[in-house]
Amino acid sequence: MIEDRKALAQLVAAFGASRMASNLNQLAHLANIGALIVNPEIEAELSAAYADIREMRRLLLLALGLKPGDAPSY
Repeated sequence: MIEDRKALAQLVAAFGASRMASNLNQLAHLANIGALIVNPEIEAELSAAYADIREMRRLLLLALGLKPGDAPSY
């Protein structure tokens, strides 16, 4: 049962607006071929992706009527 449809809609919108998947895929590709140079720009992109994922998780838990402590953290 969805507790908060607005929060779920925000989550879906965040997925659509985020370039996170594309950016992470590019970074993973570079890491796999040994060409990932970690500089301030890459570090900033990773931090932004991490923040996006945390916000999406928060919104999903809210939409499902769960509290952060109710779900496992990884």
